[in-house]
Amino acid sequence: LSIGMSPFLLQMASSLVGLVTNKIVETNGGTYGVAVMTIINSYLPIMTMTVYSVAQAIQPIIGFNYGAENYRRVRKALLIAVAMGLFSAAIFWIVVMLIPRELILFFNEKSTESALKEGVRALRIYFSTSILSSFGIIVPNYFQAIGRPKYSTVLNILRQVVIFLILMMIFSYYWKLVGVWYAQPATDIIFFVVLLIFTILEIKDLSRKQKNIEMKEREN
Repeated sequence: LSIGMSPFLLQMASSLVGLVTNKIVETNGGTYGVAVMTIINSYLPIMTMTVYSVAQAIQPIIGFNYGAENYRRVRKALLIAVAMGLFSAAIFWIVVMLIPRELILFFNEKSTESALKEGVRALRIYFSTSILSSFGIIVPNYFQAIGRPKYSTVLNILRQVVIFLILMMIFSYYWKLVGVWYAQPATDIIFFVVLLIFTILEIKDLSRKQKNIEMKEREN
């Protein structure tokens, strides 16, 4: 129950954020803003679900080895998951940066030139840090795998609710619709720094635990 609570709360938080985001987008961008946000939300799962698949696949490996106190393998599995997540997100990022116009036309072939230009800018801004955002999926899932669901829950809510909503409300107040687009990459950068600190500390802790086990084995 405790392990499943993290994804449950994350889904609730995502629904809340979606409602607030759509309201702010509608207020600042009208029907056009909502249309662009719909396109963004249609492509976002392509990246997130790919990275989530990596995170979910690595969970049993991390959980098993953590329970067996094989911390060297836990560390290796975490680093591999991070690398694969970054690689998957990088492919998505390249596609969005290279052909944003085509991605928009796929949903709306009758877009005007001005609307198309603004949509291209929105996609490039919103997904500019999608590579970093993959880190924000892998690391919370790692803490869930080693039996620390509270860490995972707090980190996910920190990203989805606290940081993103605060930045979006501030940015949209000063820069209207463009501020909404910039709120996402700003959130990714801040959250990446937070997770990087957590990850470095966790890797050091794993190394320390592994050394303690090896010392005990040598003493025996």
